[in-house]
Amino acid sequence: MADTTAGSSNVDMNSAKPLYTLNHTNEVETNRLDSNHYNLYLPMQGGHAVPPHIKAHLESIKGGARVIDVGTGTGCFLTTLAEQVPSTKQLDGFDPDTSKFPAADTLPKNVRLMGGDATQPFPEEMNMSGSYDLVHARLQFFSWRKDEWPRVIQAMVALLKPGGHLLWHEGGWHGWQTIPPSLAFDEYLGHEIKRTMALGREPIPAFKLPGWFKDAGLRDINKEVFNVLQDEKIQRLGADVLYTVCYQSALGVADQGDTPGLATRERVHELFRQIKADFDAGLVGQEFRWVWGRKPLVGEGVEGPPTPAASSTYEVSAGMAGLRLGKDEASATPRTHKRKSSLFAWVKDALALNGGSKGKDASSNKSAEAEPAPAATAAPTTTTTA
Repeated sequence: MADTTAGSSNVDMNSAKPLYTLNHTNEVETNRLDSNHYNLYLPMQGGHAVPPHIKAHLESIKGGARVIDVGTGTGCFLTTLAEQVPSTKQLDGFDPDTSKFPAADTLPKNVRLMGGDATQPFPEEMNMSGSYDLVHARLQFFSWRKDEWPRVIQAMVALLKPGGHLLWHEGGWHGWQTIPPSLAFDEYLGHEIKRTMALGREPIPAFKLPGWFKDAGLRDINKEVFNVLQDEKIQRLGADVLYTVCYQSALGVADQGDTPGLATRERVHELFRQIKADFDAGLVGQEFRWVWGRKPLVGEGVEGPPTPAASSTYEVSAGMAGLRLGKDEASATPRTHKRKSSLFAWVKDALALNGGSKGKDASSNKSAEAEPAPAATAAPTTTTTA
């Protein structure tokens, strides 16, 4: 695809290198996605996979609702939704990287994961158009160039039945901060943002989504803003998540070799030793947003009053402790990520591995690789089973 941003000499815009830099270590990436979902996003959202008004809509559909998750990763969002909205008829996941899919027999019976690229037309033979009651996407700002977003959103709206919802969980470079400022983190972030701009990625998609939703014909557009600083229970988890995703991305950028400030893994290791120390000593903020809209019913105008924000139904700012559960909402309690024995137990200590690990197989090509090492924290004690 042609470049859409005035160029930077740091990046070869004619190269075929992928935009997405997080897949270079598949086991780490798979566990990162699951850990983030169960240990951060759900607690931050008050335990809910979707806003309560969308949950109520799904439960009201006779015969069961159909849902598709675009960019599904490991399918963890769908697994949770199957627990919280048992009336759902079919839950489909769509992702270009099928290597992160769990075995089909470990998924709920109504969950189906499929390979596919959301920037390309959905397969006509699958008869997906106009067949879903909810289309969901989460954190795609690493994935697409800015000119792809409106086109993908139009295609996702086309998947909706009249009256169905598009729900997006998104962030962006604007929401990452440290208190007090970390010079090392600011240096890393500067390199990443300049590379983002040179590649033609959209740096602040969370702010653009309401406008794109309106252009695609949705109504009742609204949002809910979350920040890990809103709740002391999840501040440390948020810091660990941010550290991990940044480390993963920085290693991927180093492997591509197109950004002088992150040109080698040795430089990444050096920078992130200081970032870890700064994260441990201060506060780390991350902002996320739920943005939603509804496809008009046949004959219904586009304009209309907005749907009440999610916080009118439950206290997001209080995290799990503030969740106002009704009698039928006990399943909203999140479970912790359990693919490994404890939170982030799968990552290796970056400080110890910078000079190489004696225990590594000498024949491995990954001997110089250091994975992120978040501070040791206790995992949330609230758990449920699949």
